[in-house]
Amino acid sequence: MYKHRNGDKDFPFTRCFKKLEGCKKWEAVCLTLNDKNHVREDGPIAAAPASAGRPIGNKKVKAERNAAPTLAAIDASIEKMMFSFSIENKEAADRGAAMWKAMLEKQDVKIGLEREKVEATKMEAQAGVMKAMNEATQLSLAEMTQESKILMTDMASMDPLARVWIEMYRKCIGK
Repeated sequence: MYKHRNGDKDFPFTRCFKKLEGCKKWEAVCLTLNDKNHVREDGPIAAAPASAGRPIGNKKVKAERNAAPTLAAIDASIEKMMFSFSIENKEAADRGAAMWKAMLEKQDVKIGLEREKVEATKMEAQAGVMKAMNEATQLSLAEMTQESKILMTDMASMDPLARVWIEMYRKCIGK
């Protein structure tokens, strides 16, 4: 049993073992230790009264001292990661919002330019229509002035051939 627990080392206190070897109480303890399914009826083994007044050993103090900071360090690192993650998420959201804002501003500028182009095209079309109307008006005014000249001409002093032509033209104007 000692070899099994202590890496195949021999039991150093053979003089004690020789005294315990035939004792019934020792055999009962060995049976309970070998029986894995056995539950102690009197509960867990309490600390010996002699060790109750002793101070905690150096190894235990160091282990407790080193264990506490590791838990605190883990908690601190988790909080730090969560904080940095929230900051990174906020920064990413801010960058995304800034990118969208810049893109929307560019789109607004493009839309404004397109509206100006449409307005310019409309104005050019209106100018073309006005120019065509102006030309038509000028042509009709030119025709009217020519017709009014023909209608108001004095036919008394004209030769007969010119008189026939003017009368024929007056009939065309009247239609």
